[in-house]
Amino acid sequence: MSSETACPKTGRSHIAWLCVCRHARLHAEFCPEVVVDDKRLLWEVGVHLAAIQNLVGREDDVTDVMRLLRSTYEGTDMDMCKNLKVVVNRKRDDGSSYKDTVVSPVANPWLTGTMQQTLNYIAPGTIDFKRTVSVAWCSYSFVAQLRDWLPDEVGGVCWMAVDNPGQSPRIPIFCGTTELPEAFSRCGQKSYDPEAWLWQYRRANKLATVSWQRTKKQHLNTVLQHEGSAFSGLKTLEDKVKANPKKAARLLNDYTRTIYDNTAAAWADLEGQYWHLFGMGF
Repeated sequence: MSSETACPKTGRSHIAWLCVCRHARLHAEFCPEVVVDDKRLLWEVGVHLAAIQNLVGREDDVTDVMRLLRSTYEGTDMDMCKNLKVVVNRKRDDGSSYKDTVVSPVANPWLTGTMQQTLNYIAPGTIDFKRTVSVAWCSYSFVAQLRDWLPDEVGGVCWMAVDNPGQSPRIPIFCGTTELPEAFSRCGQKSYDPEAWLWQYRRANKLATVSWQRTKKQHLNTVLQHEGSAFSGLKTLEDKVKANPKKAARLLNDYTRTIYDNTAAAWADLEGQYWHLFGMGF
């Protein structure tokens, strides 16, 4: 088995090796006390899976899990953008010019196989593929938040996202939810459907990816802004459900719809801004 398709030490299949990278990121975030060789990540897959059990019972904030699912290994040895550089002109305070090397504006951690092959043909070794935690081909992802001290209807929350977890917002769907927005009933995976909730976010996400180093800050700030809004209203919602259990379904349905409507509108606005940004070309 070639070194391109196997772990350099164990000889495990490429698929297993990619899983190791993702599990290692999980450990680095939630189990930093576990000593590992974080340069080569040469753990046995079985050891990873067993050690993940250390997470059970921990009180990590649910937003930490969401942040982890957005991970692309940025700033680490596994960052696939690290070799994609350009030289730019800078100005010093005294007005003199100098040249600086920065990550290319078009560098992104979700390059297609064709783009990776093209870049490696031009300059071998430019891209060393690593399967990031968030991937561009993701259909959907969720984070389950379970709180047994609250009524079941509102205590269990499934924070759903469609498309790339590194770019999409999460919509809360509660155990007591009885009705979802119409867009949730449309798939969008097999064909383009502007009414499907997938495409409410995918359009802006894909445009942002074209020049991710330019769009990343605004895009992720928008994710965090709406994530914060979704969480900030939970306490009031929980109090209303406890006070009016017979109205729980309506309250929960309305909350989910509001978060969806707000994020869909925000991503439509991002899409418009990106088209304007790239109006002269990508």
